[in-house]
This record gives sequence, structure tokens and C-alpha cells, in this order.
Amino acid sequence: MQEILDEISRCKGWNNCWGVASPCPIVLRALDKINVMVITEQRPQQKEQRFKLDDELKEKKQNPKSHRSNVIDFIGKLFNHEFLNDFDEKEKRFKKFYWTHFIKCPGNIRKSVKKRNLQACANKWLSKEIEALDPRLIVTFGAYPGKWILKEASLISEDSQWIEWIWKNEIVNVARGTWITPMVKLGGKERALILMFHPSGQNTLGRKINENMAKFLGQSAELTSILSRKEFFKEL
Repeated sequence: MQEILDEISRCKGWNNCWGVASPCPIVLRALDKINVMVITEQRPQQKEQRFKLDDELKEKKQNPKSHRSNVIDFIGKLFNHEFLNDFDEKEKRFKKFYWTHFIKCPGNIRKSVKKRNLQACANKWLSKEIEALDPRLIVTFGAYPGKWILKEASLISEDSQWIEWIWKNEIVNVARGTWITPMVKLGGKERALILMFHPSGQNTLGRKINENMAKFLGQSAELTSILSRKEFFKEL
């Protein structure tokens, strides 16, 4: 796995991707096998270009009240704070989790550079990351990684269908007071999948849905069992 992460960190861009003009891919270290893969859209552009994501996680773990990252806050709530607790500041890596991005180079995907191929980065790296790390649960945040995953699993053919998939497989279940974690085939294996809206809070409806889903999932006996089972969290 480390070979792939090193390859990503050295990427100079390809196929007219986001970072082809000024590549600066963001990569976190990982163990060879992990249990939960978190995929967010893109790391925001930082004033301090070299303020690394592992430094941000370290700061957040040491000072939970820091307002530096709402994304980290929401991911933490979803997993009952196991996300930050799992991060090793000394090793600068997670043990059970892995956090990656749909687009590895920082920026604002919603203010995309014209004529850039927004799918290029994910098409080159995400499948390799999934196959190498072999997660049993994948959680995506935002439309771009959600659509990509569903297309990769041949569950939708058009971008517009991702909302319908979330509605039928997640929102309706939560509204009914039940939860069955969707299973999809990715990288040749069946994996649990949870799709969330972007956690920035700018989308009021999406934020409300996320909050309700997170609250429900936190109380879900099934998810609690999945996240605590030794069969799920592989022995390290």
C-alpha cells in the first residue's frame, strides 16, 4: 500500500486533472489494511500551503474545540469520536480508518477551473486505494465521491440518479426508524457503503439530513455492532 501512497504523493497530474497546473496531492499514511475508508471531495486551499492534513488532525485531537475543520468534527460525530481517537499523532496515521479525497490536490471543486477533468484524479487513484486497503465500510461525503462510487459499483448510470439512490437506500429507512447498511461490490468484494451529503453546512437541507442520519446511525445497533466487531475491525 505504501507504494501506492508514495506514487500518489509524487503525482504531477494527468489527463487534464485539477492539479495538472500546480500539483500538490494530499496523502495520509495508512496501514496495509484498514476497516473504514472515508472519502471527502477536496481539501480546501490553505493560506499556508504546506499545513499538512496530518498536522490538522493532530491539532484537532489535541484541541477538540478548534474551529479549523467542520469536516473533521462531523466525521468524528458520525463515528462516536472513534475517528480522531484512532489517529496516531506520532506515526501520523490512522490504524483502523483511512481518509482520502475525490480530488487529491487542494482547491474548491465548486469553483472548478474550466476545461479541467474533475473525474481524472478519482479514476486514477480511488480504485487502487480501495483494492489495496480493502475497507469493509466506505463512507463518502459530498456529491462527487458519492456519484463516483455508485457508478463504479454499476448502481447508477447518470449523475442525477445518486439522490434517488440515497433516498431509497438511506433516507427512507431513517424516516421509518430502521437502518440496513447498503452493501455494494467494489474492488471484487462486497463492502458496506454509506453516502452522506457534504458536511460543510452550506446546503441547509443536506446538513439537516446529515444530522438526522448521523444521530440515527449513532443509535443503530447494527452499525454499532459492525464498528465494534473484531470480525469487522481486523486484528492489527
